[in-house]
Parts: sequence; C-alpha cells; structure tokens
Amino acid sequence: MALEIVRLMRVVVVIDGSDNVLIRGKGAFRITRVEDSLMLSFLRSVDMFWLVDLSQRFSAQKYRGWRMLSEPNVVDLPEVSTATIHLTIPLTEMHVHMDAAIQEILQVVMGQNAQVLGPLMAYHHRMPTDSFDFEIGFPIGAPITEQGRVKNSIVPASKAMTASLTGPYEQLPDAWRQFMARVDDSGHSKRGTFCETYSRGPESTTYPEEFRTDLTVFLL
Repeated sequence: MALEIVRLMRVVVVIDGSDNVLIRGKGAFRITRVEDSLMLSFLRSVDMFWLVDLSQRFSAQKYRGWRMLSEPNVVDLPEVSTATIHLTIPLTEMHVHMDAAIQEILQVVMGQNAQVLGPLMAYHHRMPTDSFDFEIGFPIGAPITEQGRVKNSIVPASKAMTASLTGPYEQLPDAWRQFMARVDDSGHSKRGTFCETYSRGPESTTYPEEFRTDLTVFLL
C-alpha cells in the first residue's frame, strides 16, 4: 500500500491508505485516525508541503524515522573500566534517579579531568523484575578518585551478542523484546547481565528518531 508523506519545516505527516496519520513534531510521534475528509484534503494539498511515495523506502527501512533494530552480531568484548553510580530502583522511577546520577558522575569526572573513552552506558547486573539493578556511568582511561556515590568499576570481558536501535528511547522495550528473542533463538546461553550504551542521544541531535542505543547481552 502506497504511503504519502507531507512535510513543512520540522513537522512531518505520513498518511497511509487507511487514512491513519503519523505526525512528527519536535520528535514526538502519535497515530490518529482522520475522519474529516476536508482535513485530509488540506494535508495533501497545502502548497508548502511536498508529497513522496514511500512504500519502497519503508519496506527497505531506509527512512530515518523507521529504522529499528540492526542485525545482531556475536563479538568478544574486552574489559572496560568505568566511573559509575550503582542504582537499585523501581522500574517507575528510572528517569528520576538516572538523570541525577548522570549529573553527579559528570561533576566528578569533569572535576578530575578524567579521560572519558566513550558514551554513557548502563550495565545491568540482572534482568529487570519490578526494579532495576544497574551501574550508570562512562568508560574511562584511568581510575578516578572515588567521591560520594561515584565509584570505579568494570564491565567484565565477555563474549556477547550486540545490536543497535535507531530511534527514540520509547522504542527500547520493544527493541529489547525483539533482541532477546533473537538471542534465545541463537542457542547461546546468557550470563544474565546486559548493557545499554547511549551512542547517540539528545546531546547530538534534536530528533529522537536519530538516537542510537547499542544493546549488549553477555554470553557464557
């Protein structure tokens, strides 16, 4: 079924053959059913919008807002030294505790001029239940002087399966479900630990559909 896309500045509207509309503005997505034929006519005819047939692009997953999970790979990962805060928190309080922890880590790392070797990462010690048990932090080139909650730690060397999600953080639960299914189908045994690396985020782009999160499941 052919799709139409209409664009004006930073707002994108995608109309499918059932008159469902996907609207992006400031990175937010929502699906609505447009019953008003006049509104549909307006969306399709405003002079400042342009129309493109996207059916082939969507099927090939080339359009930037629709790329999801990359093909998983099995790799051997080296040990990584990190500056982290260990958090054990309810699922519903992730955003509250995580944001504060990141700021606390950055203050210590920047205050000591520590060598940061990569993006923010979250190393989970177990699969979530009603809570998360994980370390949030940054890979570093040399140990820091520990301060408050900010400690030196490591992500152990291990065989692992990795994949990358391109898209907003709201897609992470679905991406993890897809990824875990692929890990289970591969026949590899899991250690029970996993990691998210936030390789591209709001510090790099204002478009959440361009975020990239690397997913890692550690294997036996």
